[in-house]
Amino acid sequence: MAFEKVTVIPVKSSGTIREMPSGVELDLRFSKSLSQSPFRRFILGLSQFYSENNINESKQLFKKPEKTIYAWYKLMNTIYYANLLDKYLRDVLIPEQEKPVVLYSYWGSFHTVSFMKLKKANLNVITSCRLHGSDLFEYAASGKYFPFRPDDLMAVDKITTVSQSGLDYLKNTYRIEFANASVHQLGVPDQSNRNPDPVKGNQYQFVSCSNLVEVKRVHLIIEALRILHLMNVNFKWTHFGDGPLMNKLKKLAARELPEKKVDFRGQTSNREVMEFYHHIPVNLFINTSRSEGIPVSIMEAFSMGIPSIAPSVGGVPEIIKHMLNGYLLNAKPKPAEIADAILTVVKNSNYSSMRINAYQTWKNNYRAETNFQAFAEMLAGLT
Repeated sequence: MAFEKVTVIPVKSSGTIREMPSGVELDLRFSKSLSQSPFRRFILGLSQFYSENNINESKQLFKKPEKTIYAWYKLMNTIYYANLLDKYLRDVLIPEQEKPVVLYSYWGSFHTVSFMKLKKANLNVITSCRLHGSDLFEYAASGKYFPFRPDDLMAVDKITTVSQSGLDYLKNTYRIEFANASVHQLGVPDQSNRNPDPVKGNQYQFVSCSNLVEVKRVHLIIEALRILHLMNVNFKWTHFGDGPLMNKLKKLAARELPEKKVDFRGQTSNREVMEFYHHIPVNLFINTSRSEGIPVSIMEAFSMGIPSIAPSVGGVPEIIKHMLNGYLLNAKPKPAEIADAILTVVKNSNYSSMRINAYQTWKNNYRAETNFQAFAEMLAGLT
C-alpha cells in the first residue's frame, strides 16, 4: 500500500457496510452528524454566514447573471457542511494522527471549501480532490454555481481531473494556470471473461446505466427506440438505475414501446450489472447524457468488450473513438440520429473489431489496477 493507514469518511452511511481491506478503516462519525433537513441546513448555514469570506462570496453570487434561488440555498448549505467537516477534521481526525495528514476528496464540493479553511489556518495537512463532471462544469452543476470557486481549488495542494477536457475547462473558465492540477483517469476492475458475442440474427440487446435525472436525457433513448420499433427492428432494452424520473420514463416507455422490449431494473448493484454482462450478449451500450466527465459505465461496458454510443460532451471523445470502439454522437442528438447511430454500429461489417477495440481501450487506458496504483503513488508523493 502507498499509505500505512487509510481512513474512509463517507457522507452517507446507510445500507450494508462493505468489508474493508487491511489497513483501511471506516469512520462513520462525520456522516452521523449530517441528519438535518434541507431547511434546517439552510438556517444553520445562514446563522454561520457572517464572516468576511462568506460575505465576499455572496457579493460574487450577486454579480452572476444566471443566479437562482437554489444557488443561494447551495451557498448556505455549503457553508454549513464545510464548517461541520472543518470542525470534525480539526477536533477528531487530525489530532489522532502523528504524521501530516493527506486529505483526499473524491468530489469537488463542500469538501474543498473545508480544505481551504484548513489551509488558511496553516494546519499540517496536505489536501487533494478529484473533479469529474457535475462538480467541475458550472453549466452542469445544480444551480449552475459552485460556492467559493475558484478560491477553494487554488488552495488545494493537488487537483486531479478525470479527463483532459475537464482540465482544459478548468484553466480556460477561470483563466488560471492551475499548476496544481493534472489528469488522472478513473478505471474499472478486470473481469473474469468478456461479454458473450451476440449471435447474428438474434434479438439485439441494448443496455444503458445511469441515474434517472434530467441531465442523463434517458427519454431520448426511448424516443430513438420507438423509431427502431416502427422499423420492425427486433431488440430488447435494459436500463440499470433509478431516480426521480423513473415513473415518468416508465410511462413514456409504456406509451411508445411494447412492454416486452423494455426492462427497467431500477437501482442495481455493480455486481449484478457485471453478472448481467457476463451472461447476456449485449450488442450496444447507450449513453445520451447532456454532461459527463468520462462515464465509468462506458468503462465497464468496454471492459466486457461492448461498444458504446454517446454524445460528444465532456471527456466522452477521449474514450469513444468514432467507428472504432463505438459511435460519437453530436452534443445535442435528435432521436432519429440516435436510432441511426444504433443501426450503424450493430449492422456494421466491422462490428467484431469494434468489440475488440472497446476491450483494448479499457485495457490500455481504464484498467483500475494500473490507474489506481499510479494515483495512490501520486498522493503518497505529496508528503
